[in-house]
Amino acid sequence: MFITDLERRAARQLGLEKPWLYDARPLADCPVCAEKIKHGVAVCRSCGAILDREKAAQYGLVAAEEKDSPRSRKSHAEKREQEPAGK
Repeated sequence: MFITDLERRAARQLGLEKPWLYDARPLADCPVCAEKIKHGVAVCRSCGAILDREKAAQYGLVAAEEKDSPRSRKSHAEKREQEPAGK
């Protein structure tokens, strides 16, 4: 907070490694709603679009992805029909 831009540029030029010396990355645009988001975000905060399915599944935000074969995907109605009537 108290480090000036001049000091940051000097430290960068000298090759110093300081905790206050960082390179701010510009924000990216969400491909769905064009909201500014950080890089590496799994789900857009604004529109809820899934940007990185693997990372979102890791944190439990979406179900783990199954094989993309049509037989492995069952509709909700098909699953309900296969359940025993006692449930």
